[in-house]
Amino acid sequence: MPSVVPYDNIALLAYYQDRKPELLFADSKTPEVHADLDKGYLDGAYVLDPFHELHISQASVGVYRLNDVAPDQFAKNQYFIEYYRETTMVDEIAFVCYPNPGVSLQLCLGRDRESNKKFSKSDLKKAQDFVPIIASLLTRQWSELDTTGSFDESKTTERISELAKTT
Repeated sequence: MPSVVPYDNIALLAYYQDRKPELLFADSKTPEVHADLDKGYLDGAYVLDPFHELHISQASVGVYRLNDVAPDQFAKNQYFIEYYRETTMVDEIAFVCYPNPGVSLQLCLGRDRESNKKFSKSDLKKAQDFVPIIASLLTRQWSELDTTGSFDESKTTERISELAKTT
């Protein structure tokens, strides 16, 4: 994949309906990219992540670019200021698939200060061509991931409120 769509960092996350996400794999040359993933992101910042919203809204299997799914004024919101800016990321895409009901996998490819380069339209098109292969491989490899219960939007709202109080 790096030769088809070059990236500086990679992370594989599992999102669940009833508990916080799980980091399945991460790699980066730049230490800051994943430095706060365990404590910052997985402990609560994820509820403000536009990619987490893909899980909540059960977006179609596909590849998504952060700039295309982020809200207006993303660089001015709390998630960006307190977490994302510190990662040194300049662009990110995520392959999304669903190995089981209530579970989504996101394979995130990022570009950070290492290349300081955004993904091009050509990069995104190449990534889209690989969606069926990546989704199939991820689903097969991680088919044992499971969740219980159904998503309760009020729990997400409560978690966002908790985060706002602690910052």
